[in-house]
Amino acid sequence: MRIVEYTPDRFESLRRAAEQMSPTISLRHRPFVDYYFTTRDWCKLYLFLSDDESVAATLGWERMRFEYEGRELILGIGSSFWSLQKGAGGYLLMQWLKDCPIGSTINGTAYTQHIVKNLKWIYFEGIHNFHLNEPRQRVAAKWLRHWLHRLVRVEVDFDGDRFRFHRLRSKKLESQPLIKVRMPWLFAWLTASTGGRTNVVALGERLARRLGANVLVREEHAYTEDLFPRTSPFTFRFAPDLDHLAWRYALNLSFVRYRLFRILVRGVSTGYVILNETPSRLMVAQCDANDPTTLVHGILLSLAEASRSDEQPREVFLTLCHRGMQASFQSFGFRRARVDWVFNMGTLRGGVDLSSDTSNWLVNYDWGDNGLLGPFLDEVDVRLPRGAEGRDARPDPGPGGGGRVRPGGAAPPGVPCVPAGDGLPTPP
Repeated sequence: MRIVEYTPDRFESLRRAAEQMSPTISLRHRPFVDYYFTTRDWCKLYLFLSDDESVAATLGWERMRFEYEGRELILGIGSSFWSLQKGAGGYLLMQWLKDCPIGSTINGTAYTQHIVKNLKWIYFEGIHNFHLNEPRQRVAAKWLRHWLHRLVRVEVDFDGDRFRFHRLRSKKLESQPLIKVRMPWLFAWLTASTGGRTNVVALGERLARRLGANVLVREEHAYTEDLFPRTSPFTFRFAPDLDHLAWRYALNLSFVRYRLFRILVRGVSTGYVILNETPSRLMVAQCDANDPTTLVHGILLSLAEASRSDEQPREVFLTLCHRGMQASFQSFGFRRARVDWVFNMGTLRGGVDLSSDTSNWLVNYDWGDNGLLGPFLDEVDVRLPRGAEGRDARPDPGPGGGGRVRPGGAAPPGVPCVPAGDGLPTPP
């Protein structure tokens, strides 16, 4: 048994293990795995190999530069924490915290939370997801999955109008469903328009009339140094250099589409907004600006610009921590999700010396691989909104180039190896 760093020649072995771990795990998709884990030194995936050289467990991390009260803070955001062998996860955890002295997990499984609580890591509360136009299917799917898990230990997934139920009583999620049921009437109800959807373009136009020419956004096709705000009002924020930002949110990837917008206040660049776009939703992946109010306006104007070709309003969601920004988005019709972000930090020796007050933090959803969700754009027949075909969908990413697998954990005895988080193909 040994631990090795993932390289592209090990993908087939990784894929075979991933298929046993979950039918929807992102580690099965080679373009994502090879790009995210092998193209930069600050992002790695480690494999725990059994005696027969098969992959028994995985753990990845991305080393990210943050600023806290104006000083640099380097965090290793954990991801892809899976195990098929009892005890293997502990060895990978030691490797992770050796490479990244301060670790962090986002929305990990109950077993991951058990591990970090034993290490006395610090949990930070007050971080919430906010939705606009959340589809009925998402709400119903969460409710159905929750009660099936809780009452009968069954996992359900959807394939068109077919509902597949997987048993969770063995040591791993069974790849063959226990039962398949076709319910076209239920699928039609789930995917029907909920009515009362907010037109994001109209919302943006109303805001633009109010702001006049004082605040504008402009779509960019390359990352440049002048995108970054010169000052920051936020106590805690992701503060990457240009190479890291352009790599992580690359504008030319096959498996995910990012769009970059510059925020201009009276003609002066004051920040940026990066959107993660699919045919059904817009996610605020990463953003920053020199003022919270300016950032709220920049996000809303960017969402409106990205939605101009939509035949029907898409779902929009983002993660917020700053209290003033939360209130602003709620005034525009965004609703807070019922399940909050679970965000923690710590070391092998315990927690970190940071204040628990997160009311002035800037937090974004698409950190680590949290926003890299399957199915990816190059896995399915993706149709962008009408009019998008004429856009430069894969522009030059600029300097430096440009899953979803939330941090999980080795399953304890008698507990199946299941996806970290809720197992949904789309974010909560």
